[in-house]
Amino acid sequence: MACRHGFELPDALEVADKTFADGDIHDPENAQRFAALTQLPDSCAASADRLEQQRAVYEQHSVFSPAMIDGIITQLRAFDDRTLRKDISGNDEAVAKLVEKYFHCG
Repeated sequence: MACRHGFELPDALEVADKTFADGDIHDPENAQRFAALTQLPDSCAASADRLEQQRAVYEQHSVFSPAMIDGIITQLRAFDDRTLRKDISGNDEAVAKLVEKYFHCG
């Protein structure tokens, strides 16, 4: 679905050039380029907002139904975590608990 969307964009090459991330993100030489990139959502609530904004892309060609998108948005908002990063900033124990509970690899 994402590939199809990219191929169908009339300005796909410009979007690719604008969003391509190469180089060391920690190198000050690259700071301006990386600062211009759109940031990923920082919470489930923010992800729900982004999904709501972009839902037409997912619903196009009946890939996902509106009801499924609504359900996912509801589930994401149920985490009620919009300010979580700020709330636990500097609290290493709280961060560790969240990582243990929610971060899964593999």
